[in-house]
Amino acid sequence: MRKKEELLKQTITWKTKIRKAVGMGLMIMLVAGNFCLQKSRIVRAEGEHQLSFLRQEVAHIFLRGAGGVDRGEMEEAVLAVDGRPVFCMEPYAKFQEGKGQKIPLEKYQVEESLLKRLGLETYYITQLSPQKNTDAGYILAQIHLWKSLSPYKGWDCGETYATEYVQLTPVFEEARQWAEKHSGYYQVWLQLYQATGGGQITMEVQVKKYGSLRLRKESAQSEMTEKNPAYSLEGAEYGVYQEGTKELVATLVTDKTGEAEVFLPEGRYEVKERKAPTGYALDATVYPVEVKWEEEVLLNKASLKEQPQYETVGLLLEKTDKETGKPVSQGGASLAGARFEVAFYPGYYKGNPIEEGGKPERKWIVKTDKKGQAFLREEYLVSGDELYRNKERTPVLPLGTVTIREIKPPEGYLPDQGVYVRKLVGYGKEESVQLYETVKIREQIIRGDLEGVKIEASTARRMGNVRFRITSASTGEAHEILTDENGYFSTAAEWHPHTRHTNRGQEAGDGIWFGGGEAKDTAGALPFDTYILDELEGQENQGKKLIQGLRVVVSRDRQKVLLGTISNESRPESDFWIRTQAQGSSGKKEILPQKHQTFQDMVEFEGRNIKDKEVLIRGQVMRKSSRSPLEINGKEVITEKRVRISGEKGQAELEFEVDATGLAGEELVLFESIYDSSGKLLGKETDYENPSQTIRVRQQEGPSVGQGVKTGDVNHLSLLISLIASGAVTGFVWNRRKGIKK
Repeated sequence: MRKKEELLKQTITWKTKIRKAVGMGLMIMLVAGNFCLQKSRIVRAEGEHQLSFLRQEVAHIFLRGAGGVDRGEMEEAVLAVDGRPVFCMEPYAKFQEGKGQKIPLEKYQVEESLLKRLGLETYYITQLSPQKNTDAGYILAQIHLWKSLSPYKGWDCGETYATEYVQLTPVFEEARQWAEKHSGYYQVWLQLYQATGGGQITMEVQVKKYGSLRLRKESAQSEMTEKNPAYSLEGAEYGVYQEGTKELVATLVTDKTGEAEVFLPEGRYEVKERKAPTGYALDATVYPVEVKWEEEVLLNKASLKEQPQYETVGLLLEKTDKETGKPVSQGGASLAGARFEVAFYPGYYKGNPIEEGGKPERKWIVKTDKKGQAFLREEYLVSGDELYRNKERTPVLPLGTVTIREIKPPEGYLPDQGVYVRKLVGYGKEESVQLYETVKIREQIIRGDLEGVKIEASTARRMGNVRFRITSASTGEAHEILTDENGYFSTAAEWHPHTRHTNRGQEAGDGIWFGGGEAKDTAGALPFDTYILDELEGQENQGKKLIQGLRVVVSRDRQKVLLGTISNESRPESDFWIRTQAQGSSGKKEILPQKHQTFQDMVEFEGRNIKDKEVLIRGQVMRKSSRSPLEINGKEVITEKRVRISGEKGQAELEFEVDATGLAGEELVLFESIYDSSGKLLGKETDYENPSQTIRVRQQEGPSVGQGVKTGDVNHLSLLISLIASGAVTGFVWNRRKGIKK
């Protein structure tokens, strides 16, 4: 039997070669012409169709079942319907030429999805494999169909082969793999036919490649996104919808280059982004597009400009006074003028980029304003690289990491050693992200102390229980301190704790504390400022020249200013003293920049040998900035008052009214002069730098911390703290000026 089969194979091979030589040219034209009918759909009109042979006896096929069981053999031909190639779907049935008609797929009783997959595999064999457009391709596709359908139809012909093409059977597996990978790129149409009188069922397969819809995205602002790991064009998802509907038919997902492709049947579609890639805003545009068979179309006919997300930083950083917790400086210090380095690093870090070896892409130096604030704007920029800007040209920060560190503290404060890290992370669908957390820095003001020894000049006797008033030149805050039995006084906590009877001013052991916040024995009593030391008259120094207006500057932290020995000499007969204290109607040393503002000046004077019983006090308002009289409507502001006196002392309160409109931020100084009844000048106070005579016209942000507090005004600590915070209590500073000889 085997010898007979081998002999038959040799004969068939010889016959096949002759047939090929004669009919190859015609066969190629027929097969190619019919298999390349890709420009029109199958005609689905009802009616009869012509079933015929395109070419007979093109191969000898052996039908073999499991284990090589012989199921028969045949001379196989190329079949056709209306001149188009079709495949035999029943190997054991006879093909009937002549009239035929379409029959529905369900009559074949095999899943349509299986038939379409096999149809795509036959397309590969006949149109794309090395045997494309040949008899070999057709025969191999026919055998592949029978072998694949055998388990479903019960034919037991899974080992069928054609003698001439045995060596080409690996194409079956190639076809399966190709169809599995490319099934989404092609549309498969199937149609079954059968002769009018019955007989073999045939199947026509037509395949068209879908149209290609491509998408390409790129950053609209590459200066923000290039080489920045916080941004990626990969992972954008665009939904493809049937035009005018919400029916999702496909999804485009971009790769790392920002490109995506999907294959679609011919038609009109609408494309809209459903998910933005990392670091970018969602594209809300709906793009209409028309796809045609086997053609490529680029969405929007150009690259889509992807808008990166960015941080619209409002307040970049804010400094507050550590002791008060408020954005208001103490003493003579200022929160303005601090310098900060702001550095931007692309991407994200576990902690501080500086410690992790990161390299900043851009850096800037910014300065703080008088409120201790800094913004990422030109007016705050001292130096640095170009600012990042959005499409509206507003300064912004890209997504990534920012470090902020102080490189120069403001005047009167200690440098801050911290490095503040902020991660700018994308969020939501919009371009602008507002998740930045303002860097808040608590600045420690410089604090120091002063000390001295009080003695009598003529005897070098140390003078105990002598009272001094210490006044802040910036705020007017004043407290009193007494010398001990050795004439020594000191504001340092190591001498007398600040927390012991703070600012009571009744005995030498009472503590001193200037400024806001709670008194601490670990810091100096005096914030950065210039202070005025005035000796107050008492029993111990009666009849002596009092030390007045001694200016002391506290500018180094935890350091004491050594005043040395402060001596008293006897007061000459001709000395005349004036003591003044100015304050607004609210009790503070300030007024509002408005009309009809009133303030008072309390004037006390003392002089030996005042013969008259009445004196004239003349007060005038001066502008400190110009060292000239204040004029309102072309007139100087002057107040006069006659005062009756008894003995060597007298006092009076002078009231002034001004239109302070346009004077915001100005300092007004009150000059006082005292004359006897004959008009002779007895004494005057005309010091522009005297804080006791100074009234400030308020800026909009309000008064400074601790303004106008005086030791001894109250006896209860809780009330004293309240008054310090509100600035409601003022004190007198005694000022000595040269006497005027009669």
